[in-house]
Amino acid sequence: MKQRKWKEIRGVFWSILFMVCATGIMSEAIKPVVSNAMEEEAEQIQATVKLKKNSSQSKIAVTVSNIRELEEEESIRICVWNAVTGKDKRRWYTLTESDGVYKKTIGIAKHNNGVGKYYVEAYLKKENGSLNSVGKKNIKIAGIEGGSVAFKNVDNCAGTCTVRISNIDTPAKVNKVRVRVWSNANGKDDAKWYTAKKKGNYWTFDFSAANHNFESGKYKFQTKVWDSRGVIGYLNEKSKTIRVNCNVSTKVKANKSQSKYTVTIQNVRYSTPVEKVQVAVWSKNNGSDDKKWYTAKDKGDGTYSASVQISKHKDIGTYYAYTYVTLEGGSRMLVEKKNFNVKGISAKSVYYTYQNDEKGSVQVNISGVASPAEIKSVEIRAYTSKSGKDDLVKSEAVNIGGVYKKNISVADHNYETGKYKIEVYITDARGIVKKVTGKNIDLKCSQVYKNKTTFAGIDVSKFQGNIDWNRVKAAGIDFVIIRVGYRGYTYGTITEDPYFETNIKGALAAGIDVGVYFFSQAVTEQEAKQEAQWTLQKIAPYKITYPVVIDTEYVSGGRANSMSAAQRTHVMNAFCTEVKNSGYTPMIYASKSWLENNLIMSYLNQYDVWLARYAAAPEYTGPFTIWQYTSKGAVDGISGYVDRNIGYKRYY
Repeated sequence: MKQRKWKEIRGVFWSILFMVCATGIMSEAIKPVVSNAMEEEAEQIQATVKLKKNSSQSKIAVTVSNIRELEEEESIRICVWNAVTGKDKRRWYTLTESDGVYKKTIGIAKHNNGVGKYYVEAYLKKENGSLNSVGKKNIKIAGIEGGSVAFKNVDNCAGTCTVRISNIDTPAKVNKVRVRVWSNANGKDDAKWYTAKKKGNYWTFDFSAANHNFESGKYKFQTKVWDSRGVIGYLNEKSKTIRVNCNVSTKVKANKSQSKYTVTIQNVRYSTPVEKVQVAVWSKNNGSDDKKWYTAKDKGDGTYSASVQISKHKDIGTYYAYTYVTLEGGSRMLVEKKNFNVKGISAKSVYYTYQNDEKGSVQVNISGVASPAEIKSVEIRAYTSKSGKDDLVKSEAVNIGGVYKKNISVADHNYETGKYKIEVYITDARGIVKKVTGKNIDLKCSQVYKNKTTFAGIDVSKFQGNIDWNRVKAAGIDFVIIRVGYRGYTYGTITEDPYFETNIKGALAAGIDVGVYFFSQAVTEQEAKQEAQWTLQKIAPYKITYPVVIDTEYVSGGRANSMSAAQRTHVMNAFCTEVKNSGYTPMIYASKSWLENNLIMSYLNQYDVWLARYAAAPEYTGPFTIWQYTSKGAVDGISGYVDRNIGYKRYY
């Protein structure tokens, strides 16, 4: 029925109805006529619904035909759902009209790539928004089915095989095949995924028991397939027994210091060429987070060797060494597990001597320090019970006759007295650290020392010979400036003072504050930097509380004698800058006349000065913090003369 004729008939019908209602006449004979007319209209809202899937079954083409011509505000809509996901997951689509036929192509991707039966119901959406069903159909979308799993090239020595997956049935193209594998012994907790590669008409991958702790026995293979539609399918599980039967043996041997362990792997013989042999090593304490890989070298005749560096692990106790073999074109296989033990650091005791209740100092001694490797450092950490670790001060102990010693002082802790806690950290060449806790100790300090404004000092070199530093300390010496080395007058060779190490260790152990000086003959700024860097390297292991000094003087035949004041000033500045940048206090040593005539002190006024002036008074008008007032001083513990000094600045 054409749209125009339908409108004419409907207009006549509604006119008659209006007239009857207006006159109040509504007989029983009229009612069936109205009812029949509405039923006739309902019968007209029927259509032919057709569904067609494409070749890959990724899309469904929907057509709705044989339906009356729609009015302007009317439309055809369809409701689509999959039997698996259910009607709760249905989606609505509006169809497009072409020559009286309404069409829409539905992608299964819009329905979570579901397979199985799809239901499509068509509706006429009227002007008032109501929906009238005009027809429905269903269609089946095939999933992924079939498939077979076969095992090739099974090597029951290496625990490997090639897995082939074929005969996968899907209307679409297979995009990806992965296989989940686990051993019966360990269950699905041990499951690993393998990605298969396409070769011809099948998919394949190489399986290795090495990925499953080289477990020997029955394995389950579960294949998962993705096709080009995004559909996922699972094939039936397949079981296969994989045997592992090789005679590879591993031996672990330590060097004397236990800093290096040699892992020797023997009987590495396979029909397939060996690509590489590796050893995975980790400590029991740190767990697998500490795992390091070492590649073994081929020694020939099936023997491989790897060197394990304990410095990469920095731990003691039980270690695990797992040996893995990778065959050519294959994956890594675990062939043997070994344990070995690494000895740690020991210390017999921590005790205290030379406690000084006037200055608030005490000497900490650590005896019986032992390790298979060289001891690199013994660090003392001290803090007060009152302030806790906010007051923590770290310092290095020095080895004097097999006992590590370090003086600690309340001066490092804002002169706070009372109970102190001592901790010792010992580090060896392997990077291993041992913590030893000492007994708490009470420290006192006199008010006189706190108020002290001048300090007694000396400076020494090889010319003082052997010194009894404890007697020097008892004689009231507060600080010492020790010669670390010198540059030769003629050829410019840098040489260490032969007594430097003995002197600095002895002074520090006795609780005397230490600074150092270098006798310079630098003629360029570069040489001055070299002297400073050499000095800094020498003093690095020690606690230097007083300045690092450059000493320039006139000497007979000296290579630096002819330098101008400006040149020498630049040399001094280069040395001091290097020292300052390294965190130490730089200082200039010179006589009164040298400071006044051979240096431009206005350019060097940012540095402390050590004045040499042998007189009843300093007489120098410039600033200085230490005065060397005699070269013929006497101090108990030193044979012969020694330079005496007065310090006017508390450096420590």
